[in-house]
Amino acid sequence: MMVSRTLSQSRYFLILFALIPLLLSIMHYYKKSNLLNNIFPYHNRDNILIKIFEINDRLPTYKLVTYQGYEFPLKRNRAQTVLINHLKLQEKCQQNPNTTVFDIGASLGEFGLYAAACGCQVYMFEIEPRKLSLIEKSITINKFESRVHLMKKAVSDLKSNTTVYFSKNSTSQLSSINHHKNQDIYRGETINLNDYPFSSSIYLFRVDVQGHELHVFRSTEKLFRRHLINHVIFEYTSWGTPKTVHQDIFQYMKLILGAKTFYALHPKEPIIYGPLNDNDLNEFYSQHHQQHLQRDVYALFKDEQLSISASPYNFSSSFK
Repeated sequence: MMVSRTLSQSRYFLILFALIPLLLSIMHYYKKSNLLNNIFPYHNRDNILIKIFEINDRLPTYKLVTYQGYEFPLKRNRAQTVLINHLKLQEKCQQNPNTTVFDIGASLGEFGLYAAACGCQVYMFEIEPRKLSLIEKSITINKFESRVHLMKKAVSDLKSNTTVYFSKNSTSQLSSINHHKNQDIYRGETINLNDYPFSSSIYLFRVDVQGHELHVFRSTEKLFRRHLINHVIFEYTSWGTPKTVHQDIFQYMKLILGAKTFYALHPKEPIIYGPLNDNDLNEFYSQHHQQHLQRDVYALFKDEQLSISASPYNFSSSFK
């Protein structure tokens, strides 16, 4: 009986020992596949649960301060990562540390912080108070103080320093505050970039302002006319503003600002579609509005010799 029990225990130890490599493999796979690794516990401040993540879905990595429950847009970044590799952003910034990136509508700063990790000089524009607080923490944790310039302004074609109001619930700009409670709104000031005599080139200009893209581009018209901007990535949002506004975006960027080529980025897969022809651009609004879709669009302004691997664009098949 004693011998039988000893053999049984030995068998359990052997099984456990055999499982160790499997457990180590599972842990290694999980570490590799979990692109957002929590590295610090959250804490409670102003009723917001704060967490810090290491963002390593692309290189170089960096840390992002965010709030409990926030989901990083990994799928959206797949096509963007392919594009950024084509643009050789890290290589450009390493060769010239003064290479400049603008991140307008920075939100939590994901894109701007990545550009700073590449070694770029970054100008972030954000207006929402809580997001600003989180971005400031991210800048400090990553020690990006010398690279990131946080502008607490809303980029607009209104006069600089105009007071504007936003909804805390939707983060959208309000045309009127008469029907909103004071605790549901926050206010900020505008900045019109046409008022500032920039002289240095802006390698990459990113815009994510949920329907106010045209106002941003109008406020930077002088920069484009002086050929200071090389590349533009903007989120195309086809609702919340009139159809004519969204139809005007591409024509305005092409005829007034001088965009040479447009590409559409897949929302989930590492695929770039384009170049988009005039018919594609004319149909862009109706195609996306019907299905309530958002899409990152890339516009090339300079570096015509740049080689971009893209697939032919067809809306009905490209975004299923």
